[in-house]
Amino acid sequence: MKRRIAVVGSVLALILVVSACSSAATNSPSSSSSTSAGAASTYTPQTRTIEMVTIQELIGEFANIPDLKDETDKALASGGPLDGHEVYAWYPNSLTAYVGDTIKITIHNAQGDEHIFALPDFGVTQTIAPDSTATVTFTVTKPTISQFICAVPEHTPWMQGWLTVLPDSAAG
Repeated sequence: MKRRIAVVGSVLALILVVSACSSAATNSPSSSSSTSAGAASTYTPQTRTIEMVTIQELIGEFANIPDLKDETDKALASGGPLDGHEVYAWYPNSLTAYVGDTIKITIHNAQGDEHIFALPDFGVTQTIAPDSTATVTFTVTKPTISQFICAVPEHTPWMQGWLTVLPDSAAG
């Protein structure tokens, strides 16, 4: 009887060991990574529609605002860091998409100056006349972080932003 209990106990122990080993093999990093490496992405590309505006951030008229007068006068003064410049920006200035997405950006320019939206990594350039709207449409084809700018030379130092394109496998 003792021998029978010992055999049954050994068989149960063996079953538990085999079960644990097969479970560990199923959940091991090497087997799951080879499975996920071969898995195709299930992401369906989208059209991302973005409304963008041009913003005038620092102009001579700010000198009429008491709290800004001294700093504005210094910045815009002859020989100052912004002598002869007006500071513009894109809003939003940070965009995110996934590989395969189509991006449609409608840019509203309510300013009196022309702007040129340029995204060199994707070959996109669009002039936006004063007091007008323009639209650019393009498809993002690679994961990247790309800078977009206003290609009007005196606007470029301030008027910039970033497009982050994530791999389609990162879509949740």
